[in-house]
Amino acid sequence: MSVPPDDQTRAWVAAWKERGKALEEVRKQELRALTEEEAGRLFAKMAFDPGTMWISPERAESAGFIEQQRIFMRSHEHPARHRRRF
Repeated sequence: MSVPPDDQTRAWVAAWKERGKALEEVRKQELRALTEEEAGRLFAKMAFDPGTMWISPERAESAGFIEQQRIFMRSHEHPARHRRRF
């Protein structure tokens, strides 16, 4: 059961949407004003160590491209047989 929003809630949502637009514009201006050096420094802070990423057991040995190509070839060779299987 949901409660219909009251006038105060509607006003809050409308104000938040307007502020969101203004904040997005500020963000764009700040990004445009960055020098290459500042942008590089910020990017370096965001960069992550690929060794710390979790990789599923299925993808530990392969990215899946070989399997994908095998499926495509099989579908191409016998389109009717594999049409609904994917």
